[in-house]
Amino acid sequence: MPSDTPKGTTSFAEGDKNLLAKVKERSKVPVGGAPMPSVPRLDQPLPNRAAGVQNTASAKRLVTAEEQKKLVESGKHRPGVGSGYAANQPGLANLPTDEEGQPQEIDERLLPRPPGSGLRADTVEGLNKLAEAQKPSDDDAALDKISEEIDELDDEYVTDEFGNRIRSLLANKERKKAIESRCMPMDFEKLLMEGSIEQRVPIFPGKFEPTFRSTHGHEDDYLNERMARLRGSDRQVMDRFTLYRLTCGLLKINNRVLPTHLGKDGTTDDDLFDAKFKMVSSLATHVLSDLSVNFNWFMRRVEKLLVFDNIKDF
Repeated sequence: MPSDTPKGTTSFAEGDKNLLAKVKERSKVPVGGAPMPSVPRLDQPLPNRAAGVQNTASAKRLVTAEEQKKLVESGKHRPGVGSGYAANQPGLANLPTDEEGQPQEIDERLLPRPPGSGLRADTVEGLNKLAEAQKPSDDDAALDKISEEIDELDDEYVTDEFGNRIRSLLANKERKKAIESRCMPMDFEKLLMEGSIEQRVPIFPGKFEPTFRSTHGHEDDYLNERMARLRGSDRQVMDRFTLYRLTCGLLKINNRVLPTHLGKDGTTDDDLFDAKFKMVSSLATHVLSDLSVNFNWFMRRVEKLLVFDNIKDF
């Protein structure tokens, strides 16, 4: 039977049986058959580790089961983390030695603390110094007292429609909070769809309950034009503007409906506004003051309706 091997060549089976070995030796590459690398023992310290407690001869020496039994029976066994190392068991008769063959000294700071021993003296001293450093000084106490007094005074002040902080029996945060707790909530959608919104405000429940309405943009323009024609001191101008705003915003007093200042086309009419202003300004001075304060608070509540968190499903 003819051979498939060309003339002048030899098959691998007929050639040098050590050919593969020679190739491996020449290439220095473990093509195959190279020994597996040794896997280090995971229960022993790594070689060439930095010097320290974990790399000393005493740390490598483990307590045998028999030694542990004797230590427990004699009451000299020290439990806790690292109790399996001979260096942490001073009750052993033969202490481990270091690399030079000398007895290995045991660092007392590394030994488990016996139950009920409490903190070390140096630890207690350090904690006392830290507490002393963090103790508030007399200046800190004085500043805290001043801050509390400022907060208490701030609760008595409110801001009027001109941005001024005022304090009075009528305008204070405690009274504002009490009145607003009696008011019914307002709906943002009504403000958006109808252009204004109303709210009955029980200032004195059952006896003094005005109803306010928010104003339109054209009413503000009307008031600005009217104020431009006004002459007088700053106090007169401010008081007149407050009454003008109240005239536009006051809808009812209890169940008594005030006349409107708006014409048939929905804009402010001069004659109607003058008639309503005359009626509003004829009220008692203290009543007008309280109505002005509460109308300003009402307008602030309307502004809060525009806060995003208060707009539901919008």
